[in-house]
Amino acid sequence: MEPDDLDDLVGDPRFVPGIYNYCDAWCDRCPFTERCLNYASREKLEKELERRRTADENAEFWERLDARSEEAAKSADGDEPPAEPEGEWDDEEFQEWQREEEAREKAARDHPAARAAWRYTNMAEAWLNAHQAETDEKLKALGAEPPTDPGAPDPAEQAIQLDDAIEVIRWYQHLIWVKLMRALQEDEDMKELAEEYDFPKDSDGSAKVALIGMDRSLVAWADIARILPSAAESVRPIQALLVRLRRLAEEAFPAARAFKRAGFDEPLPPLGEQQTA
Repeated sequence: MEPDDLDDLVGDPRFVPGIYNYCDAWCDRCPFTERCLNYASREKLEKELERRRTADENAEFWERLDARSEEAAKSADGDEPPAEPEGEWDDEEFQEWQREEEAREKAARDHPAARAAWRYTNMAEAWLNAHQAETDEKLKALGAEPPTDPGAPDPAEQAIQLDDAIEVIRWYQHLIWVKLMRALQEDEDMKELAEEYDFPKDSDGSAKVALIGMDRSLVAWADIARILPSAAESVRPIQALLVRLRRLAEEAFPAARAFKRAGFDEPLPPLGEQQTA
């Protein structure tokens, strides 16, 4: 992407400043992609990369890039990590900062909410893998079953709901932990700065995204238990853990639910109206 192209995007009044900061990155399901600078930039970059890949005049460039990628992969497969440039990490201040970051990450990982989120990630993965054949069979049966009783659930609609529930669980099972870790690792200086100037805390915004993921995942698990009664018993421990995780997150970040995410939690200005940061 050319610098002028990026300048044009940044100056486009249809974009909501910061709408991408506290989203769940599920662009395929987002109703606000046309208001998102990140989405537009990525879309433009992908088109440009595809154009360059197919252009004859850039064939040599891609050959060189592929060759470098192969060299990097070979280096990564070796027994020893690539040597760092001498003297690059000798700065004492940087070493102290690195120690603080490592300590903050360890404290975050040890937090009850983070531990519960990691356990949920693994439990969800284990359940989905163990019941894949069962869910696939159920989806196939629902797709082949014609509606009979007008008052009974529509099999085609149930198939859509079951497939959607699995997609939702898959999408959020890792994102919940990632967003909670970001929230738990917010720098104390940033927290103090936010309090001093009465700014919303990044930790609350990240925690809110995690909480939304929990809410939607709980609905998805309930749909699975309803549509697939044979698996309902195995779903209950996961639901119980997710409820506990949500409580722990809300206790750790009591202001998270009230956090206003740009674009999502406030009325959107009409398209074409000038946005202000």
